[in-house]
Amino acid sequence: METSYRVAKAPDGNGGVYSALKSSRLLEDMATRGIKYVDCYGVDNELVRVADPTFLGYFIGKGVASAAKVVCKGMGGWM
Repeated sequence: METSYRVAKAPDGNGGVYSALKSSRLLEDMATRGIKYVDCYGVDNELVRVADPTFLGYFIGKGVASAAKVVCKGMGGWM
């Protein structure tokens, strides 16, 4: 939303969630509540496995701060 009464016509896309979490102080709130991990994915990916336990367990076990799962598009897409 651009304002409480106006829909944003060109929002900043999926990446806007990160700046919104910071500017709204939700990151601080999550830390206070002991929330360590957030699963975020593109809404246009209908095949995503939300909160994939294998993927999350792997990157948590490696002790990394963030991780990304990508796949190559086939049939004429990028490879």
